[in-house]
Amino acid sequence: MPLTPEIIDDTVDRYSREYDRYAKMAEYVADKCRELLGDSIRASVTWRAKEPGRLEGKLRDRFLGKDEGATLDSVQNVFDHLGDLAAVRISTYEDGVRLRVVEMIKKMFCGQGNVDVRPKDISKDLVNKYYRATHCNVYLKQEDLNIPRYSNLAGMPCEIQVCSLLAHVWNEVEHDLAYKPTTGELSEKEKELLQALGRHLLVGDQLIKELYEAVDHRLKANQGRFRDVHDFVTRMRDFFKSCDSFDIHADALLEYLKALHMDSLDEIINRCGDPQHYEQIGLNELRIIDERLGAVSNTAANLSFRSSDVFLMVLLKNCLDEVLALRPAGQRRGRPPRIAMIAQFVKVFYDLMKTIEKAQASETSSLTYPTVTQGKV
Repeated sequence: MPLTPEIIDDTVDRYSREYDRYAKMAEYVADKCRELLGDSIRASVTWRAKEPGRLEGKLRDRFLGKDEGATLDSVQNVFDHLGDLAAVRISTYEDGVRLRVVEMIKKMFCGQGNVDVRPKDISKDLVNKYYRATHCNVYLKQEDLNIPRYSNLAGMPCEIQVCSLLAHVWNEVEHDLAYKPTTGELSEKEKELLQALGRHLLVGDQLIKELYEAVDHRLKANQGRFRDVHDFVTRMRDFFKSCDSFDIHADALLEYLKALHMDSLDEIINRCGDPQHYEQIGLNELRIIDERLGAVSNTAANLSFRSSDVFLMVLLKNCLDEVLALRPAGQRRGRPPRIAMIAQFVKVFYDLMKTIEKAQASETSSLTYPTVTQGKV
């Protein structure tokens, strides 16, 4: 039995009762996305739960009496089919960072049944269109569901749309014009203007990319204290050639550097030595932690060999006790901040290595060797 008006009514009635739960899901996912992006990735994050009236309109206009509605023969099937009742949009200033953001999303959330998130590149499905985006249907991991306030969000999907700001402009304009049946079919002139807008937005994305490249070039000449996280990233990442995502987690790292009075390159060099060796030192330390403590696979840490985590390892190697002793301004109480947890992992490992070294030294000093004489033992 295909979708019927009665199923639509029952679906909207159930959704109206559960609306607050979907709104809570969308808001929480948006908060986690803002935390994920920090200040280092230029983007805006918005969220919404679909209004019950809009849900009813979508079901009637798009699915009722259409082939797409043939399998929507129950209220539960409708809910299973619609993954965007709770939705978050991440609008990046640059289209070039979209796939990096998606990789970060895959680490923070999971897919249905606790499997990996499976992103869908919408751009590849469109012909002669200009909406370049990646959509991810995500679910909360168990560590989030263990928080009492969010325990009732188990099994609830949220769609995260990742696109550039200009791609979002295109999508909103095109959707407003092309998907309003009451306005009739678009004229050829309207279609031509829409295509022209899309081409100009593509050029705009390229200009934004070049603009930020020019900003980076200017920031590299800066001296003294880091002005902000972008200044910090621009001046430091030349020492980390393999870290093409050095900006990830850089905002939190800069807060710790400020708290340690190390928020200039001169101060960092004074405490951590020659910066030309930072990358190799950091990568070596990160590999050790990966092998011995398994910290890279820890869901709370998600260490990365391509991010500012490589420099974090240099900092911890030189200033571990000081990092453990402080809590930078602005850090929320409750769950320890990410860097504090990583520092604890590193301390456990260092303490373990010291214990092993002491035990080995003790065993060596307690050994007695037989006296050797001519021809006899």
